[in-house]
Amino acid sequence: KIRDRNIQHRPFRPRSPERESLSICGKKSGIGKEDLIRIGRYYDINRPGEVIERTKDVLSNLHGYMKEEDISDSVWKMVSAELKSKDIG
Repeated sequence: KIRDRNIQHRPFRPRSPERESLSICGKKSGIGKEDLIRIGRYYDINRPGEVIERTKDVLSNLHGYMKEEDISDSVWKMVSAELKSKDIG
């Protein structure tokens, strides 16, 4: 299988050990679904686009899933705040 030549050998690369900055396909911001799909294909993940969509579905319904499992609202608030701080939720 031919690998995408635009993806470096280590596509997930922190800038330095003391920083939590991550580069994906040479990008530090503006990372999109297509970048993640390329990484998934690089690592032979089956149907990476479907994995992304299912993950988005879980995150968008996470509060409901947590309620179904009787997880307290205080835990939801902490999780929600963390997701928002990462620009995820």
